[in-house]
Amino acid sequence: MTTSDGMLLIPDVKLALRIKSTAYDAEILQLIDTSLSDLRASGVEVLDLSDPLVKRAVILYCKGNYGYDVAPHYKQDYENMKRLMTLAGEYKA
Repeated sequence: MTTSDGMLLIPDVKLALRIKSTAYDAEILQLIDTSLSDLRASGVEVLDLSDPLVKRAVILYCKGNYGYDVAPHYKQDYENMKRLMTLAGEYKA
C-alpha cells in the first residue's frame, strides 16, 4: 500500500470531519496513512480500502486524532474496531 492509496479515502474522511477545504489534505492524508500503518502493525493484514470496516476504522482514527477538540470516544471506538478486525479471519492474509 502506498501513500497514494490513502488519497482514495480523503473524500470520505473529509466528509466525516465536516471539512470542505483542501488546506488540510496533507494532514488528513498523514492521519489516514498512520491509521493504516497502525492496523497493519496490529495484525490486520488485508486492508481493502473499499471494505466498509476498513473505511470506518480509518474514519474513527482520524476523528479521534484530528484537531484539538476531539471526543475521546472516537479513539476508543477505533481501538474496538481494530480489535475486531485483528481477530476476524477475513483480515488475515
